[in-house]
Amino acid sequence: MNANNEDECWSYVFARLSVVALILGAIFAVVPVSYVFAPFVGLMVFTEPRVRHSIGRFRLAMPAIAFALANFACFAILTLAFFAPVKTTDDYLRRTMSLPKTKMTLGELSGFEEPPHMLLHLRGVSVSVPQDEIDVVIEFSATELTMRQFVDAVERQSTLRHRFGHCGNGSTILWGGDCSFGLHLRRPRQY
Repeated sequence: MNANNEDECWSYVFARLSVVALILGAIFAVVPVSYVFAPFVGLMVFTEPRVRHSIGRFRLAMPAIAFALANFACFAILTLAFFAPVKTTDDYLRRTMSLPKTKMTLGELSGFEEPPHMLLHLRGVSVSVPQDEIDVVIEFSATELTMRQFVDAVERQSTLRHRFGHCGNGSTILWGGDCSFGLHLRRPRQY
């Protein structure tokens, strides 16, 4: 095999490898995190032996270089997916909600006081208030606000902090956690 044919073979194999890496990277970004090993294993199984078999010149160096470049392509896709502004938690925090009044105690928000405030529970928000903060008044800017505005007001005026409950089977790199267990407001342990 002459040098031109080997270069053409290298170009063909690298192009195929790039397509496979891009497809597997995209799959890796959207499959649940508990299955993330599968695209990487697929990349190893489907590409490395083919590259090793197809490239004649530099038998040891070219497959390693091709495999490293394919992994870099996968890593680039996953990095873009990780930073993409399409996370489920951001969508959840953009939802709007209505409150009965602009000033409410944490006890009212958590349902400790009569009558229980069921609006938050229906929206997937759980508020756990320690006894020493039940009477803390939270002042909201309006009765119609986004979940993010609600969370920011509570966090700014109390020791409660928010956290989403996720199921690992539904979490992906592209969309993040699935918020299947809702939004929880509670005091962190360091307080």
